[in-house]
Amino acid sequence: MKMNLRKTGILLAWAMIIAANGTAQNVQRTSQGIKYAAQGMNVSVEFYSPSIVRVYKTPGETASDKESLVVIKAPEQTPVSFGENGKNVTLSSQMIQVEVNPETGGIHFFDKLGQRLLTDKDYGTQFTPFNDAGVPSYNVRQAFLLDKDEVIYEGDQPSSINYLGFLFDGKSIRIRPHAITKYYYRMRRKAHTIGRSNWTSSKGRRISAKELYSIYSRNDEKQTFIDYARKAKGILKLNDQEANALIKHHKRKIAMAIKEGQKK
Repeated sequence: MKMNLRKTGILLAWAMIIAANGTAQNVQRTSQGIKYAAQGMNVSVEFYSPSIVRVYKTPGETASDKESLVVIKAPEQTPVSFGENGKNVTLSSQMIQVEVNPETGGIHFFDKLGQRLLTDKDYGTQFTPFNDAGVPSYNVRQAFLLDKDEVIYEGDQPSSINYLGFLFDGKSIRIRPHAITKYYYRMRRKAHTIGRSNWTSSKGRRISAKELYSIYSRNDEKQTFIDYARKAKGILKLNDQEANALIKHHKRKIAMAIKEGQKK
């Protein structure tokens, strides 16, 4: 009987060791960061410099090898210290400390003195598949945890997070003003050209009003910037006066731009 109890005790001890190391075994260490799978995603956390950390998330548990069109900086040689804090994995440079929960996907960022900078919420990332005019795509949601009345700063000035075409200042989300300005510029240029040429292209092809509006207004077959803005308003509950004005008045502005072109 004693022998059976001893064996049982040994088995329980090994079970506890395996359970304690289960999280660590799920994490693959790289030269300047870590890779792991969490919540149906493949996640990479890598230091690009002592003050820059790149977090790269892709749906599925296999890393994507697509080259980013946004991140153009190459990683600098950066000494990184690795450790553990309970179930969490820690990474530190001379300037930033990062603590990762591989189970929930939560990521905490601290300065070198241990003051919290930003928290990527537990279970805060979601990739929702949808059909984008016949092209398989995803709606992406990323949530950050801020203290009550916390404001995002750049240096000593209030600033915003610029993420996937949106600005977040800690309280509200807006479409980037530059994106709206770019829409108006392209729409006016196209409308002026059509107005001056009496609805005829440079190659002599007749252009209809329906064709112009299908590009710069709503389109059920191919998503336009207006469709994008409307979806963002509904999903993200945007409190964005500039985007609201765009959605409400864009058809009138297209008509005005055509008339302006006809007068030139």
